[in-house]
Amino acid sequence: GPGAGMPVVIGQGWFQGNGGVFNGPQAQFFEDGSFVKLRELSIAYTFSGPYIQNRLGFATAEVRVAGRNLHTWTNYTGVDPETSVGNAQFAPIRGVDYFNNPQTKSLVLSVSLTH
Repeated sequence: GPGAGMPVVIGQGWFQGNGGVFNGPQAQFFEDGSFVKLRELSIAYTFSGPYIQNRLGFATAEVRVAGRNLHTWTNYTGVDPETSVGNAQFAPIRGVDYFNNPQTKSLVLSVSLTH
C-alpha cells in the first residue's frame, strides 16, 4: 500500500502533532468561548373572578409556561460553549468539543385549578 517500504522516524508518533492529546491543543485551535445564555424563564398568570367561577367551577386557574436553555448568544463556532468532555468520573474539561451534545432545550406548560 501507500508508504510501504518508507522509513518511520522513531519517537515521532501520531500523538505529537498539532492538537495531540499528550501535548495539548495548539493556538490555532483556541477561540473565544464567551457567551450569554437565557438559562431559565418562567411566566405565570392567575385568572380569577366570576367568569372562572361560573364557566369552569373553580375559584382560580393558573397558567404557567417555563423554559430552560432557550437561547445562547455567542460567536463560538462549536456546538455549545459550555460543553464538557468530563462526566461524573472525571474532572470537567470545559470547552473541548469531542462528540458532545448541546444542553437540552425544554418547554413546560402547566395549569393549576383551585376549587
